[in-house]
Amino acid sequence: DAPRVDVQDCFFAARPGIIRGPMADSRPLLERLLKTPNLEKIVPQLQPAVLHRVIEQCGLEDSAELVALATPEQLTQVLDVDVWRSGAPGLDEAFDAERFGLWIAVLMEAGTEVAAEKVLGLHIELVIAGLAQHLAVFDNGVAAFYTTLDGEQMGGPCAHKDVVSEIGGYAIEARRTSAWDPIVELLVFLATEHPDYFHRLMRGCVHLSSGTREEDGFHNLPEAGEQDMFDLAVERETRRDEQGYVTPAQAQAFLKGPNAGNLPILNKRLSGRQYLVSDKPTIADITMAAY
Repeated sequence: DAPRVDVQDCFFAARPGIIRGPMADSRPLLERLLKTPNLEKIVPQLQPAVLHRVIEQCGLEDSAELVALATPEQLTQVLDVDVWRSGAPGLDEAFDAERFGLWIAVLMEAGTEVAAEKVLGLHIELVIAGLAQHLAVFDNGVAAFYTTLDGEQMGGPCAHKDVVSEIGGYAIEARRTSAWDPIVELLVFLATEHPDYFHRLMRGCVHLSSGTREEDGFHNLPEAGEQDMFDLAVERETRRDEQGYVTPAQAQAFLKGPNAGNLPILNKRLSGRQYLVSDKPTIADITMAAY
């Protein structure tokens, strides 16, 4: 028999649950989970780490209905884990632009209004940084063709580009096309239904769409995009630290330091996490926990 691991109930903190072993197929898990009575009341009560495990096992691409039931607060913590990836064990995580684009696409599968609601609840700095990896945004006046005093017609930064759209007074050029259609559809909706937020979003993207800084006394400073991503990583690390997580660098330092092997010290650091979740929960563990 597979070893038994005591865990907090996936749905209600007051009742323990047991995770026995790995799950063989994610699709039956998702199908049965979506048939769970009162799922719309259950999902918002999930610990973000549990929700993330379920999404991992079901596959993000198939989890639109589940994600649609999550709160923005849950999604913020899930994204803090899911869109940051490490190239190798022990290395610091870097923002994964493709994964962020996939999240936008999955949210849009749940409906434009649902996607907008979730995005509006996220930290706008995260949304700006994520979109700026997919889009270059310019004021329409800057991007338009113009005629010089010599009569020569010149084009703006989006001239002669293949994938360009104009939304709400901005010219938007694709930096990558993997999530272009859902992102454009979302921006069109935001421009119409949430114009104040849309313009804040676009102004942030315009700032990150400027070209390389010309050499001057400050040319060794980080570019806007690099500084923005650094700030985003620091904010995320602060949130994770408050939740009791440690960075790969901190974990390595602990394991190499004088307290190596003293697990109670590390466990004390993680005391804020009142649950342990198997990497591969079974279908029975998750669905039965709802009753």
